[in-house]
Amino acid sequence: MGVDKKAWDATVAKYAPVTGGFLQAWAWGDVEKASGHVVERILDESKSGLLLAQCVENTLPWPAPLRRFLPSSYVFVPRGPLGTHSVDTAVATLQEHFSGKAAFLKVETSTVPSAGKLVGHRHPEVTRMLDLSLGFAELEKGFKPKTRYNMKLAERKGVTVRVGGLELLPEFMALVAQTTKRGGFSEHEEGRFVAILEHANDDTVQSFLAVAEFDGEVIAANLMIDAFGVRTYLHGASGNRHREVMAPFALHGWLIRDAIAKGLSSYDFWGIAPPGSGDNHPWAGITRFKDGFGGTVVTMPGTFDIAINPSATSLYHFLRGIRPAVRRLIGR
Repeated sequence: MGVDKKAWDATVAKYAPVTGGFLQAWAWGDVEKASGHVVERILDESKSGLLLAQCVENTLPWPAPLRRFLPSSYVFVPRGPLGTHSVDTAVATLQEHFSGKAAFLKVETSTVPSAGKLVGHRHPEVTRMLDLSLGFAELEKGFKPKTRYNMKLAERKGVTVRVGGLELLPEFMALVAQTTKRGGFSEHEEGRFVAILEHANDDTVQSFLAVAEFDGEVIAANLMIDAFGVRTYLHGASGNRHREVMAPFALHGWLIRDAIAKGLSSYDFWGIAPPGSGDNHPWAGITRFKDGFGGTVVTMPGTFDIAINPSATSLYHFLRGIRPAVRRLIGR
């Protein structure tokens, strides 16, 4: 018997974590499928409890001589598994389900599993969130003075905001190119953004682009996603021109007000540097920007790799560990 989409999303809504619940939504599984992944949705309810897990298969890049002997993939469960079981029981059930099929599970559980290796995060472990039930006037009191000033400056300068979908993607990608070059970091390929805007749109999940304009020119843009009462700031970009008008502040101010008007419960800034990490952290700059909006810091346990095939898992971690040294050795 197949899993019903409506029942799936209703169950996710009931057990979703405070941040990142959209990653277990049915529509996000369709995003992953459109991005080339195999997705398996497991919804198991029995007398002992309920387990829900949207599982995304990821291919392992084994060297050619090893491909005949080792599992070809691992299974990622973003912001899951969910349900009523303890995290260890849920993980054990998934280990059994994927035994002989995958090397390991990669999970983002809401509590720390008793076994597994804490690894580099796939999604942010620490974020900043606003309680929209307070209303904008009350939230604004918690903004830092510079944030309030820049937001009002952008409004006085005439920065305006509009929202849309794929039709705004060319402007968004142009800003992404400028942002990544300026910041010296990488970003998703355009196809990933297309998959999100095309497939993360149904009765439960709505993705959209919001752009800030000045003198008829798009100078900042955000990719947003609304799901399970939470509006998440998934990606942002800004141009090199007219930075003095502080368009990103106007953009978030508008989006926060709009989320309140739509009856959403939370606004998730989706990733900040861990408290106390200092100015050398790669996210230090964006963290200062997000911290200006106040709210509450929310911390998740992190991402854990849990072995299904212990030999393959150990080899994978060994190869990942030596990869930076190999790159340095061969100059790549």
